[in-house]
Amino acid sequence: MIKKLKKQPRFFRYAIIFFMVSCCVFLVSLTFTNSCELNINAKTRKVQNEITTIQSDIDGLEIQKSELASFSRLKKVATSKGYHYKQGSTAAAAVSDEQKN
Repeated sequence: MIKKLKKQPRFFRYAIIFFMVSCCVFLVSLTFTNSCELNINAKTRKVQNEITTIQSDIDGLEIQKSELASFSRLKKVATSKGYHYKQGSTAAAAVSDEQKN
């Protein structure tokens, strides 16, 4: 092959060498980008799993918060502290603010 290459014009020899170098650079860069993509996908998967775990923790805390803020729980704590709840002694009123024009 080298003897055949020497018989070709100089431009053709340089073109073949340039083509071979370009192919090698292309293959190396393709391998590098594929490995980077795999690393990014692995990191993304890990972060998504962490987000799912944290979201489930948040949901659990929201449920605990709603259970602790329930009326029966408040009544139980108030009774244990010595307070008494009378059914008719509480009142609620809804007030709306009128917008000024």
